[in-house]
Amino acid sequence: MGCVGDEALLHILGVRHSCDQLIQGVQQRFEFCRHSLCLVQRCQLLGFVAIQIALLLYATFVSFTDTMLVGLSVIPKAMVGGVFALFVTGTPFSVSAAIGFIALFGIAVMEGIILLSYFNQLMTRERERSAAVLEACEVRFRPVMMTCLAAAVGLLPAAFSTAIGSQVQRPLALVVVGGISMAPLLVLIVFPVLISLFSRRDRSAAMAG
Repeated sequence: MGCVGDEALLHILGVRHSCDQLIQGVQQRFEFCRHSLCLVQRCQLLGFVAIQIALLLYATFVSFTDTMLVGLSVIPKAMVGGVFALFVTGTPFSVSAAIGFIALFGIAVMEGIILLSYFNQLMTRERERSAAVLEACEVRFRPVMMTCLAAAVGLLPAAFSTAIGSQVQRPLALVVVGGISMAPLLVLIVFPVLISLFSRRDRSAAMAG
């Protein structure tokens, strides 16, 4: 009787262990699905913001080429810095990080507008394309740098904070600081090259307008 009781107890314990493993597996699968759904929702939010920015850019420049120049060159390059900052620090892509990317989009687009709008003004004054690009970079160097430094310095303490509640604000600050740290290089070096290659503004168009 003792052996039968032991076998029954072992069987019960085995069934319980199997049930615990099954419940744990279901919980893990539920958590994975929940995180996947949240990630999709955050990506959809970023896509919606990008569409809104594109509409505002088109309303500003009334030019599809200028809209694509700013939207498809400045924003992806700024995202590289934000993604790199999250990767280096091992920070997950949370809601706070998504908000940081939205703020980064706005800052990067503003810097692109600062440079491209001045280039367009110079072209309306019948300047040569290469001279207009160089002058735009020279004149707009200080505004671009001040914008980047103000945003980066303001969020730098939050990016390295370890105090209580820092897990909420830290991803946002890391994204903005990481993206803004690369913005001057991209806006003042890479973006002017793209303007020189793809912008359709020229002296003849300016004279016709």
